[in-house]
Amino acid sequence: MKTSILNLRLNTNTREALDEVGIAQNKSASAVARDAIDSYLSLSHQNDFLDTAILQTFGFAELIFWIMDKRFDPDDSECPTLYEQHVKLITEMESHPIFPENLMVEFRKVQRELIRCINGENGNGYFEFPNSGGFDYLQLNDFIHTVRFDENNERVVHIK
Repeated sequence: MKTSILNLRLNTNTREALDEVGIAQNKSASAVARDAIDSYLSLSHQNDFLDTAILQTFGFAELIFWIMDKRFDPDDSECPTLYEQHVKLITEMESHPIFPENLMVEFRKVQRELIRCINGENGNGYFEFPNSGGFDYLQLNDFIHTVRFDENNERVVHIK
């Protein structure tokens, strides 16, 4: 592996901590710092993959298909179990940084209506989020595009 030199300025406490770890591991402070940086960057990259794992689930695909399908058939005719699964998934999506806030606002609209259906409070028999002023399908389209393509519009699929 080719290496290069990087000079860092550390506060005294950090340097002393590196020295202590180095003594305990029989390594130089530089070796400890290199290992820590390598470990951090590997973990960061791994977390990027983990953050996209939700996109690879059947539940996510089903939710997206269902939302798109409601655009053409807004009836609330599916079983409540499906609605409960969608509500749970949207709640789970809230904790994933891959989903931007503007998109989560749209998913929350869907979630609210699903909860009303589950609770038997949707008296009109159809979902309202597909109508104009409801779910912003362009936000969803933009999101799907961003996980498939980079800023140069080159295909970089982040899902399997």
